This record gives sequence, C-alpha cells and structure tokens, in this order.
Amino acid sequence: MKFSWLSAVRGLSLPVLLLAVTGACSSDDGTTDIGTGPTTNAVLENYAANLHAAYAESVKDTEALKVALQTLVATPSAANLEAAKAAWLASRANYMLTEGARFYDGPIDAEPANHEGAVNSWPFDEAYIDYVVDGPTRSEEQGPGTGGIIADATIELTADNLDALNGEGGDENISAGWHAIEFLLWGQALEEIGPGQRTFNDYVLTDPVRGATAERRGQYLIAVVDGILGHLNALVKAWEPGATYRTEFVANANDESVINALSGLGKMSKGELAGERINAGLESKERRDQHNCFSSTTLVDYERDARGIRDMFLGNFGSNDGPGFDELVAAKDKDLAAKIEAQLNLSIDSIKGISVPFEAAIAGADSDPNRAKLIDVRESLRTQGDMFGQAATALGLSLTIPEEN
Repeated sequence: MKFSWLSAVRGLSLPVLLLAVTGACSSDDGTTDIGTGPTTNAVLENYAANLHAAYAESVKDTEALKVALQTLVATPSAANLEAAKAAWLASRANYMLTEGARFYDGPIDAEPANHEGAVNSWPFDEAYIDYVVDGPTRSEEQGPGTGGIIADATIELTADNLDALNGEGGDENISAGWHAIEFLLWGQALEEIGPGQRTFNDYVLTDPVRGATAERRGQYLIAVVDGILGHLNALVKAWEPGATYRTEFVANANDESVINALSGLGKMSKGELAGERINAGLESKERRDQHNCFSSTTLVDYERDARGIRDMFLGNFGSNDGPGFDELVAAKDKDLAAKIEAQLNLSIDSIKGISVPFEAAIAGADSDPNRAKLIDVRESLRTQGDMFGQAATALGLSLTIPEEN
C-alpha cells in the first residue's frame, strides 16, 4: 500500500467522546451485578452510548466524503480524484469500529431496511453499475446491459432507486453502499496486485470516450453517498438516548442483551472476519474475495474491524473508557478476562504485521511469510471468537459461536 494518503488515515485519530457512566450497585430490577464490578446496566448503557457516538461520527465522516465527491464531479481533476479517494477511506474509519454490533438482529441488520446490506455489501459484479473491460451483455433478469445502471438512462439515479436495485436479480448485483463508490473512484482492479486505475476523465463531460456517461456517473456518486447518509442517520436515531430500541436493550440486562452483544462480537470475529473476509480469500486466492478489492486497502478495514471488536468488549470509543464486558467477566474470572484482552490485542498486532496488500498476502504457498501471517490472523480471530462464548459461560450464560454466521 504505497499511497501517500494511506499512511495518514490508517492511524486516524478518533473523536473525543465524553461519557459519564456511574454506579456499581445491585438490585432485583434488572440492574443485577454479575460479580463485584459495574452493574450490567452500566455496561450496556456504555455500549449503547459508544455505538451512538460511533454512528454519529460516521455521519460526519460521510458528509465529508460527500463534499469531496461533489468537488470531483463539479471540477474533475487528478487532484480532486485523489482527495475523493482519501475521503472515501477516511469515511469508513468509525463505521468499521461498530461491526461487532452485527449478527443479533439489532438496528444494523434488522429487516426491513437491512442498513448493513445497503451501506457495506460486497463483493459485487461491477458490470451491474458501470462499464467493465470486456463487459458482458446482461440478461433482462440480471439487470442493465453493458455499461450497467449508469448507461441506462431510463433509471433515475436517486438514493431510493439505487437501494431498490441493490441485490436485484442476484446477491452480487450491488448498486449501493461504500463499495459502489469505491468502484466508481478506483475502477476495476485489473492487475494482480494494487488498486484500479480509473482516471478523472470518466467524470469529464467532454471526454471523447466516457463523456456520454460522465454526468450520470457523477449523479450516481452523489445518489450513493446520500443513501449511505440516510442509513447511518437511521442508526444514529436507533441508538440515541430515549430511543425505543436502546431503552429496551439497556433494560434487558440479565440475559438477552449481554448474550446479543457477546454473540455479535464472537460472530464478527469468527464467522465474518476470520471466515468470510479472510479465509475465503485464503482458499480462493482471488483478489475479488476481499473487502476493498478496488482500492487495495483491505487490511486497513480488517485492522479497524479488529480494533472495533476489542474496544466494544472493553467499553471504549475515542477518549471514552467506560465500563465494559471485560469488567463483568473479570468479576467472575479475572484470568479469562485478561486472556481475552491479550487475544484481542494479538489479532490487531498480527494484522498490522502483514507488510503487503491483502491480494499479495493470499497468493503463493502457505509457507510464504505474509500468507503465513494471514493464516495466523485467521486462527487468532477464530480463537477470540470462541473466547466470547467462554466469557458468556463465565457470566452464567450459554453461548456457542458457530463456524459460519
């Protein structure tokens, strides 16, 4: 990863979050202590507050992306394209820290809406959206033909329409979300290693090759980012103080909410990050089986995911270090809590230790140093996934983390 902007955003500092959570008491009204640490309600309240703050910051990040995209569309240039790329990667920084809140039918995954599917679906068929090298002529059932949705002037490019087309006719017919923007900024990744090479000329109305669709390509970018903002704002609302879901989540302190939170962390670790996002690429050795295929920044996302899993368990976001699930576990089994935290840190450090892009790390034999490191990451994530089940057991709860979600 050799982009000048990548090193800057990989260590992106998080916003300051000031949160006061009080209390370490017990009663019989849903605030039961699990041990001698903070109340379960305090931990759940902190978890909810951190999610609300993270989604709110994600909105700000994505609003900044929209400004960069608007600038690119209004004044296409190499510099504005690079600025839009940097804004795209930065726009995901806080969102990736929330993905441990998936997989328990919470607001991010609930149907209808399925906000996650509308903002972060992957992998997808590029031809569904825009032109591709040697692109196929698609069938009526698959959707728009060569040139994709952008070339089909009968489709009005609005956030609602792109959401409606998302997944239409097949799981890889992705029309919305961050990865649609990624493709429209970088283009197809046609080399074995490295990002796509789309140029700003694709947004120049007078370009002799792409000018005919340049205006719709720009309209598509803005429609997609508006769609992302709509879904993120819905998540902010779901987790805001006084919201029905948050109120019920915090009140359900004795069993279901704790299991849901630990289940989300375990499934994100083991089934999603270790399985869908890492093992799939290790097995196929295909670069499209990675999160950020077009920009070649996949390991940035995976490190953010791993940090998010750790911080959600510890009760942290930004400068806030509130009561976490680790404290509930430590009150019952101090050694287990310490082992889980060490494993979480190991996973993060292991991802940071891979020195090449994901598509390079999955290539070659298992003895290749970077592929071997990626295999170690997979196993570390699987181990920590199971540890969240052990954490539940320590709390007197029953939770098994499956191999697949």
